[in-house]
Amino acid sequence: MITESKIQEYLRTLRNGGIIENPKLELKKEWWNLHEELGISEFIKDTTALANTFGGNGFIIIGIDEKTGEVFDSPFPANNKINDPTKLGNIIYSKVQEPFTAEFYSYTIENKNLVVVEIRESFNKPHIIKNHKTSKKEIQNYIPIRKSTGTYPADKFDLDLMYSNRNMSIPNYKLDLFIPKVTQTFEQTYNSKRGFAINVSILNSGQRTNIVTSGEITIFKDNEAKFKFEMKQFLCKTDETNGWKNMNKQEYIILQPNEIRNLSIGFFVPEDQAPEFFLDHRRGLKNYQLQLSINDVKNIPCISDLFTAKKNII
Repeated sequence: MITESKIQEYLRTLRNGGIIENPKLELKKEWWNLHEELGISEFIKDTTALANTFGGNGFIIIGIDEKTGEVFDSPFPANNKINDPTKLGNIIYSKVQEPFTAEFYSYTIENKNLVVVEIRESFNKPHIIKNHKTSKKEIQNYIPIRKSTGTYPADKFDLDLMYSNRNMSIPNYKLDLFIPKVTQTFEQTYNSKRGFAINVSILNSGQRTNIVTSGEITIFKDNEAKFKFEMKQFLCKTDETNGWKNMNKQEYIILQPNEIRNLSIGFFVPEDQAPEFFLDHRRGLKNYQLQLSINDVKNIPCISDLFTAKKNII
């Protein structure tokens, strides 16, 4: 995750006449035009290029002029059919072979709203855009990569390096969690008792089929764990059954290699904690931070970053 002080450092460099030459960093004055197919195609190209580029996590900072360092108000689009990070994640999953995870963070710089898109370092390269569209042509199986500050098609040397790195780097079992920095929770019963749920995305970035066998959510206040609830059920809307599945009955979350599943995960709240928890919940959990942890078939934990809940969510 990029820091506010790092963004300020970039601004000082640009305003002093400097140039930022970092293939893992892109600065944009404004959002892609997500109302149109060509704008969505540009979003896919830019994020995929960062996922294919070597050198750690990649970042796109939206709201900064890369030539002058001027800051523009660029919040996440609100008046658009693609109006939350999960929907953009779904687009990546549908349009890219070997999909990757993108995370979105909001910052306030000089009283302007900026968004940073973070593309975590990938060990599943190459990521291939199935059908890339420009105003002049369509390109099938397009593999973009950033070199210096530009985006180019990957050449044979790039592909050889990607496959070599992939064979050495991909573990057999590895899960990645994606949860928006501010996410919604909602009331969801479990065995006719009170509970709640959150929406998450889970990526199997390992080489083998993996299974989520258990999990828990911890809720912190003033850096201390106040509540801890066990993961009991899940709902995957793409499944034909389209119903809640009970993990106590060994109905586990199964993911094939490179598969992303968008899920609602439910937690049971014990009766002795329910009155206090749901009272705080209705107040919006304003002063709380949440963290999800899941375990896979090898009992390897995957822990999310801290996130907060939207206000008035029940």
